[in-house]
Amino acid sequence: EAYTPNFGLSAKLADVSGVPEEGVRYFFCLTVALVAARIHREIIDVSTRKLFGLIVGFICMFMVFGFEMYHFVLTTVVVYAMVKYLSPSQSPVFVFAFVMSYVCYGHYERYTGSAHHAHWSSLEMLLTIKWCSFAYSYSDGQKPFEKLNPSQKVRAFKTLPSFYDFLAYVFFFAGLTTGPGSEYLEYTQFIDLSLFSSEPKSRPPPSTLPALLHFFIGTACFALLFIHSRFPDRTISTPEFANYNFFYKVFYIILNAEIGFDKYYIVFFYGQAAVIMCGLGYNGRDEKNKNSVKWDRLLCVRLYEFKTASDAKQLAANWNIPVANWLKRYVYVRMLERGVNNGVAMVLTFIVSAIWHGFYAGYYLFFGSLAMFAVLGRLNRDFIKPYFIEDYEDKNPNAEKGKKLIWDWGAMIMLQAGLDYCTVGFRQLYLGPALAGWWSIYALPHIGGALLAVLYAVGAIRKPGHLRKNIRRADEKVKKEVLEPVVLQTKEDREQRGGK
Repeated sequence: EAYTPNFGLSAKLADVSGVPEEGVRYFFCLTVALVAARIHREIIDVSTRKLFGLIVGFICMFMVFGFEMYHFVLTTVVVYAMVKYLSPSQSPVFVFAFVMSYVCYGHYERYTGSAHHAHWSSLEMLLTIKWCSFAYSYSDGQKPFEKLNPSQKVRAFKTLPSFYDFLAYVFFFAGLTTGPGSEYLEYTQFIDLSLFSSEPKSRPPPSTLPALLHFFIGTACFALLFIHSRFPDRTISTPEFANYNFFYKVFYIILNAEIGFDKYYIVFFYGQAAVIMCGLGYNGRDEKNKNSVKWDRLLCVRLYEFKTASDAKQLAANWNIPVANWLKRYVYVRMLERGVNNGVAMVLTFIVSAIWHGFYAGYYLFFGSLAMFAVLGRLNRDFIKPYFIEDYEDKNPNAEKGKKLIWDWGAMIMLQAGLDYCTVGFRQLYLGPALAGWWSIYALPHIGGALLAVLYAVGAIRKPGHLRKNIRRADEKVKKEVLEPVVLQTKEDREQRGGK
């Protein structure tokens, strides 16, 4: 087994806190990244910014993964060689296949039990997003500019960077072990400070307070770890749990799912804190209030939007945002461009997401269930929602205000409860415990969803034809991507495209 550092202080803290030693080192790593981010924002020289970011990135990786970090370096070398020596039309596909295969190897190693707690595959998963986005964006840069969609136009680049620059991008420390990660063009504009061209002296505006706010939110979420220990995941699959009162079981499943987001909240907000602190999260200023700086360029989670989502699209767009963007931009959309049917592309995207997460059966049960409920949610929106909200454009908002309120709250509660129910599969990991957990409440959401699908299939639920015009007009209005930050092209790219 590869050597993993065992620092005396982290071992002592692990003994005192009861947290695994790897978890303590992970916390140290995130703290080092936040402090380094504050230092990095003061560095002006481009070469020094690159080198400092790369060195701190290697330190963070070694603190958590030790010499197992060779997996990340090896994959980075192979990816760069593929992009450089294969044709631009082929390299993204080969890169995607290679990095996903390498991730699968890591999952197999972890699944077979030969891995320690902080397994290298966790970071390999995050870096897969960077490797794929780099390959596709470079490939897009070789295409006619007018043939790219708006999202691709602001991310494509024509000139292949040196291997050192690529290495500095991949292993830049802010968000490295947690996310969010940046696209290559975002990183280059951040490093050469052109991202801040509209700011005084082209320097990042003060970001200490918003960064510390994210850090303190992440720290506060440690309280959820304590609560979670009182409502452990394993209880749901036990025979004793099946004998509890039905309503208590529903309450337990929902509570366990909600507090079980604890570790995700912690690493997400810590990662966002470092990205904001160094300035990489800068997204311009508010148009109405020029004194208000926006730091939402790169986020892992929009917590309020995630917890108040009333449809699957909004839910997915605000949770684990780097992964959601990767699946949308480089899996789902790329399949649509190749002529794959929309429904098939959506299902395949869920499958890719499940494989990316790991080999545990619970992941496939989770994402398979989400796919089923997402399809049903779309049908409910088209068939049932118009009975509650006739005028999507709200020209007379008071007329149907009561019905709209019922739909909005009902859809939100059903979606969040459905997510909590599906999460049982994700948390239990294995097939038997996952099915046992669902069956403890008689798998009612699955059975109800199947019955609803049958009703739609036989035409028992009819579309309100007299409202279809409003729905169609509204769908055209609201079917937009979640607002993505504008990424300016480099001067070199603009010149090579004739100033476009």
